[in-house]
Amino acid sequence: MNYPFDLLYRIRKPASYIGNEYNIIRKDFKDKIKIALAFPDTYEVGMSNLGFSIIYSIINSREDSLAERIFAPWVDMEEALRKRRIPLLTLESGKTISDFDILAFSIPYELNYSNILTILDLCGLPLLSSEREGLPLVIAGGTCTAHPSPIVPFIDCFIVGDGEEVINGIIDAFKEWKNNSERKGELLEFLSGIEGIYVPGISRYVKRRIVEDINTVQYPTSPLVPNTEIVHDRAVVEIMRGCTRGCRFCEAGFLYRPVRERSIENIKRLSEEILRSTGYGEIGFLSLSASDYSNLEGLTRYIEESLVPSHISVSIPSLRIDTVSGDFYKAIGEIKRGLTFAPEAGTQRLRDVINKNITEDDIFKTVELVSREGWKAVKLYFMIGLPTETEEDILGIADLLNNIKKMYKKIELNVSVSVFVPKPHTPFQWAGQITPEEAKKKITLIRKNLVRRDINMSWHDPRVSLLEGILSRGGAELGDIIIKSWRKGVRFDAWTDQFNWDIWDSSFIEEGIDFIGYLKEKTFLDPLPWDFVDARVRKEFLWDEYISGLSGVRREDCRKAGCYNCGVC
Repeated sequence: MNYPFDLLYRIRKPASYIGNEYNIIRKDFKDKIKIALAFPDTYEVGMSNLGFSIIYSIINSREDSLAERIFAPWVDMEEALRKRRIPLLTLESGKTISDFDILAFSIPYELNYSNILTILDLCGLPLLSSEREGLPLVIAGGTCTAHPSPIVPFIDCFIVGDGEEVINGIIDAFKEWKNNSERKGELLEFLSGIEGIYVPGISRYVKRRIVEDINTVQYPTSPLVPNTEIVHDRAVVEIMRGCTRGCRFCEAGFLYRPVRERSIENIKRLSEEILRSTGYGEIGFLSLSASDYSNLEGLTRYIEESLVPSHISVSIPSLRIDTVSGDFYKAIGEIKRGLTFAPEAGTQRLRDVINKNITEDDIFKTVELVSREGWKAVKLYFMIGLPTETEEDILGIADLLNNIKKMYKKIELNVSVSVFVPKPHTPFQWAGQITPEEAKKKITLIRKNLVRRDINMSWHDPRVSLLEGILSRGGAELGDIIIKSWRKGVRFDAWTDQFNWDIWDSSFIEEGIDFIGYLKEKTFLDPLPWDFVDARVRKEFLWDEYISGLSGVRREDCRKAGCYNCGVC
């Protein structure tokens, strides 16, 4: 079964729903463990997600299993499906979810939560796990499963940590269960014994699963080539996983510890195989902090000697201001597009608070260097509402931008400002979050003090950050709020043109929940909804970092300064 042509003809981006991509994998369903991989956002976002691609490859590499994909349909497609009473279909075979053993969500962002319900409902499944009997088993992985409480009512079990370490164990356990039992409760009990899996109602705590050596795990060398333009439309090689910079606001920096690097030989092999199997003319080298890769000199040489002569352009989306040389900019700069950096704060005092170990001198040297190497544009990211922030810190953002533009008039300066959100498993998980009204005042203050009109400044809707903060720090009590808001029509909350705070606000009022309570500062003794998740970094270490941050005490990268006993190693 496939979607009717006359339905696809009338909707946005019909290529997102037809499958048939180059390198697609189709397998016979007979005697297979059948897994539908679901991404709760659009095709163009989900197809850009590396973790989703890795799990797809691992499952399909096994003779005894198969994986097919579904994505959240855009609002026009959802409306069309409901009007014609057509269920959501997988892209590979056009089958319904009733044909699968497992429905596995990848959830990278809290504002995807409402789309989980859209997918469940369009697949014909009850929203609540307590109301689902039999198969498919509904599981979830991704960053958000390290603080899963708000979506616990909807999911049967969670993978916490690196999915490559867990997915094969789930398939093996499912096969054994299927051969010996038909009771779902026994399957869940069986799965709860696997490290890295949390089963609500059975597990009391869960320890994050970690891949020790990323050189040894499977990596997709013949990835799908999408039918339509996607967010990151290029070949991708993950060169390093984890970061020990210790920026106190950064969830990924603590959740993906320890640092694990891919060897330069492995990077070369993967790059060549992926470029050959896809025909891409651009490759991205991914990491939380790519310029901290220890063999950056070898990577630079590979780019200069192999990729540039082959007319392959290179994307490095995560550069640090204080670690990259002119040679590296020369190597990646054949097209001279813009570069992106994140000073985060406008004063040295506040950069010390958040442990962003760069100075204003580092910032100016970097802009001078990229300008000299012929780059045309620089984008800078800043946050407002950081702990201990004062008006002087806000004015410091405007002063810094004015001075950069004064010295480098020909550089196109693009600036993005977002509201700080206290994230679980970080030192700032106890910090407070500013209200949208406070955020608007700070944004206005920056804008009023920008002397140069040719500084392009954009900012995120503070109400989006408000919702993100609530869903990040909330517990299972938010399940009813999510359902209520979804039934009223919220979809794609991460998309500016779809976000509707008024619906969420009305749901909080109807449920009698004061959402402002989620923004308040917490103490070490306050219970946190994610305390049952052992993310491998000690809670005491995070608290010490929080107190150090409030005092403006910096820590150097532990790979250089030595171990701080965070617990992960």
